[in-house]
Amino acid sequence: VQGVGSSPVTLIDPAVNTSGVIIRTVVANNGAGNGASIFAGVSAPASWVDPTKRQIYNFYSSYTQCYNYCDPIHLPAGDGLYFLGNQGGSGSLSITWDYL
Repeated sequence: VQGVGSSPVTLIDPAVNTSGVIIRTVVANNGAGNGASIFAGVSAPASWVDPTKRQIYNFYSSYTQCYNYCDPIHLPAGDGLYFLGNQGGSGSLSITWDYL
């Protein structure tokens, strides 16, 4: 996903996740002064800092930066995966996962 804005992008639809998912790798980039987040749950978050949703990864920096996360993350069946930023075009994401 490249150029994510302040509206959530659905990476994994909860209806498609019928047996669970293992997220294997996350590589994320952001522009200077921008942030973005990855959320998991049955519905999309309202903002990149939505406190009512389960945030599994957040990145923000005052300069352009790349983040790399490789520990497996388990999503139970019925959970979706969402990506959004704090501004238009504020981040990009490469992510790998396996359906169980």
